[in-house]
Amino acid sequence: MRPLADRSQISLTWHTDVDLRCLADADKLRRVIVNLVGNAIGHTPQDGNISVVAQSYEKNAVLFSVTDNGYGYSRIFTSASLTVAGN
Repeated sequence: MRPLADRSQISLTWHTDVDLRCLADADKLRRVIVNLVGNAIGHTPQDGNISVVAQSYEKNAVLFSVTDNGYGYSRIFTSASLTVAGN
C-alpha cells in the first residue's frame, strides 16, 4: 500500500497500541484493511493524509480505523457496511 500512496504523494501513517493482539482470521482481516486503505488512497487528493489505527477497545476487542481527508463514504455508511460485513 505504501508504494501506491507514495506515487500519489499521499502521507500514509500506521499507529498501533503496543502488544496489541487480535484473535481473527488473518487473511480476511488483511483483506478488509487493504480494501479500506486502497479506497482511501483512491479518494484522497494528492498531498493528502491517510491514517490507519489499531487500538484496544473496551474489553477484549480491537478497534480498526482508516481516516483520510479525501472525499468518499460518509461515516454512517461505512459503519453500517462494516457491521453487516462482520456478521
